[in-house]
Amino acid sequence: MAPVLSKDSADIEKCEKLENNFDDIKHTTLGERGALREAMRCLKCADAPCQKSCPTNLDIKSFITSIANKNYYGAAKMIFSDNPLGLTCGMVCPTSDLCVGGCNLYATEEGPINIGGLQQFATEVFKTMNITQIRDPSPASPRKNA
Repeated sequence: MAPVLSKDSADIEKCEKLENNFDDIKHTTLGERGALREAMRCLKCADAPCQKSCPTNLDIKSFITSIANKNYYGAAKMIFSDNPLGLTCGMVCPTSDLCVGGCNLYATEEGPINIGGLQQFATEVFKTMNITQIRDPSPASPRKNA
């Protein structure tokens, strides 16, 4: 069993320095050309099994269609409206177990759609657009009812 550390400075000094290690994050390998090619492969299934298996209920069909139409802002807007942590989820979500696992192209020669890569591509492109925030992030003041 690991020793319990107290708040004493001696115990804190004994702790090993933690390093930033982000090896488990999936950095996208999709450039614009690859993202467009991948988005064009999507069948836009009526029942969309990829959407049904997404724990954040992301509108996958819509954001992939936006990417296919080169509407990267629209794709990112759809992602962030469904999930404010869309960029982070695109990097760390185990898509192969979730949405990609439900893709109808899973058994094809080219394999399933790289949904996580497309999500990460759209949100990273949006990040480079440097669009200012429209909503004030401070909490709304409470309303007084008469």
